[in-house]
Amino acid sequence: MNAEYQKNNTSFKKTQDSSLISYKGNNMINIHLSDIPERVQKISTALYMITGLLDTDDPLRRTLRETAMKSLGQSHELSLVKDTTHSYKELDVLLTQIISYLDLGFHNSFFSEMNHGLLSKEVNAIRTLITKEIERKNGIQVQKMHIENLFSKRTTPAEKKDTLQIRNKVQQKTFSEEKEEYSIKDIPVFVEKKTAADNYATALVKKTSNAKPKKAKRKPKSNDAKEARLQQIMNILSFKKDASINDIHEQFKDCSSKTIQRDLNELIEENKVIKKGSRRWSTYSLA
Repeated sequence: MNAEYQKNNTSFKKTQDSSLISYKGNNMINIHLSDIPERVQKISTALYMITGLLDTDDPLRRTLRETAMKSLGQSHELSLVKDTTHSYKELDVLLTQIISYLDLGFHNSFFSEMNHGLLSKEVNAIRTLITKEIERKNGIQVQKMHIENLFSKRTTPAEKKDTLQIRNKVQQKTFSEEKEEYSIKDIPVFVEKKTAADNYATALVKKTSNAKPKKAKRKPKSNDAKEARLQQIMNILSFKKDASINDIHEQFKDCSSKTIQRDLNELIEENKVIKKGSRRWSTYSLA
């Protein structure tokens, strides 16, 4: 990043801060479901503004704008579908992605601290509202199922009377009648002589039944998550040269630093990344 770019970036951030100050007066915590499309539209407008200085071929600029447009379209679908639970979940996923991209841009000094904090607060407020609405709908659905099961079938007085008569007849059957009906004398007794081969087979069956079951082999995990991490590492290194492993690991929330180290080693073997230094003083940059 040259000196002229730094100068223009600083000037543009001041323009962003003054242009987005109007959002500061709106309390995003006190919003309703009907306000979501309007709020998402304002967030999308702000995202277009703060990414205006980034290069037109910059992946962060393109990805943020595309995600903002998808979020805007998804928010307007809420009024067009009957079952909005799926639409709310889709919108929540898109807003979560926006938060991640904002964090990435802020840590690489592309966005000012005020704009990052303000937009993150706006997006998280909508996500909180969506989460509460999904929980409310799930609670209503479970309650409806319980009520339907309660009133699905009613037992009539006649059915209750028949059930009681059958129960009394069973209880009135005495032990003497059962003994008379199933006399032990009428049951023939057979004594089976077991050979040595039979005893060996019985012991083998017991030994086999007591054996511990073999553990199922774990299926290898999908490579989709790994490919996504490798691509994100490449994006991070395109923004920040000579990054340490801690700088890269801060951008990931669902994996350890050892996993990032293995991904970096693979990129180095593919001649996509260059390593400088050794051990904890190592830095990484694109080849």
